[in-house]
Amino acid sequence: MHDQDVFNTIWDARKTHAQLVQRSDEIFKLLLKEDKLDDKIMGLFWSLTKSDYQTAVFNIISECSYFLRLKHLEFFFNEITGNVAPEKLSIADFNCLCDMGKQAKTPEFLAKIVNFFWHIVMNSHQYKEDLVENCVSKFAEMVKSWTLDKKKGIFVNLVQHFTNNELAALPVLRLFTKMISD
Repeated sequence: MHDQDVFNTIWDARKTHAQLVQRSDEIFKLLLKEDKLDDKIMGLFWSLTKSDYQTAVFNIISECSYFLRLKHLEFFFNEITGNVAPEKLSIADFNCLCDMGKQAKTPEFLAKIVNFFWHIVMNSHQYKEDLVENCVSKFAEMVKSWTLDKKKGIFVNLVQHFTNNELAALPVLRLFTKMISD
């Protein structure tokens, strides 16, 4: 596949077709399984997000997030969050980040994703209400399956934040409510 430049044919936005991109999830999974998804191929795959194929790319990343290794997760996280301010991210960006967070196998990466959403919720005064509400929902969705012991620290931080009169309380209360309802 490398010798025949198959990846360049499938994942070059100028050469490919929507059906090829949408159906390339099996190739992506095979590359992960065989540990052949290197930086060059990831970069080529990611370049599709700058075209009409962004939705397909995010869907593939979300579907394969369980199989992604730390280096892949870091790459996609940095590509999504590193070049764009949070208020410029799309719902698709947040969905993809949430899916990667839900499937994260390493505590370090999970902490990175959780901290990203946490920062937006705790600094809600800096962001638009719909962005904050989306982050509240995504944060609650990511930690839904956590044990109560694991959530305990979050509850403590939420209460501390809620009691600080200088900070916005409504997003914190929404997150607290969503987490309790789970």
